[in-house]
Amino acid sequence: MLVENEPDDEIEPLGLPHGSIRALVTAFVSATCWVFIFTGAAVPSSLLSLMLTIIGYYYGLRSTTARHRCTLSDEALGRRAPLGLPSGLVRGFLFVGFLASGIVLCAQGRLWCSEYLRFFGMIAGLLLGYVYTRLFPAFRPTAFFTLVNHVKGVLVLVVTAVLMALIVAGRHDEYVDAAFALSAAIGFYFGSRS
Repeated sequence: MLVENEPDDEIEPLGLPHGSIRALVTAFVSATCWVFIFTGAAVPSSLLSLMLTIIGYYYGLRSTTARHRCTLSDEALGRRAPLGLPSGLVRGFLFVGFLASGIVLCAQGRLWCSEYLRFFGMIAGLLLGYVYTRLFPAFRPTAFFTLVNHVKGVLVLVVTAVLMALIVAGRHDEYVDAAFALSAAIGFYFGSRS
């Protein structure tokens, strides 16, 4: 009979600390995006999509996983943080890199391109959601925070329906500002991990 290993008992790839491979992949993909941006070249849309997946992981899924482990850090679980670096360094690396990228794109006059605007809208939403969660811890037994979560859920469903309707109708490029705001709202919800 096979017995599943507990997460703490798993052998990590290449003997590196837990999450190190993800941290390295994140660094490589982010750096590639930044090279395109800083050199004035267009970032391929497939690379932007991949970057959103990675950022969603770092600002959403990874924190949710930690929350399900009673919000203990890697160190409290007896693990070293990814690559043996201080906790939160990968998220900080992403934040600083994409802040600098946004500034460069703005200076180049390219930030307002619909593809970049939606990308940075989603990043902004994820980041705001992440900050919201840090300010208001995950376990909120009060009726007020339960109501806030219900309202967030309804709003993100309405926002998603409107954005999808714009996309299906082929009108999302006409309403770049609306698509930006809608993407940011969806990003906020995922970043807040309601």
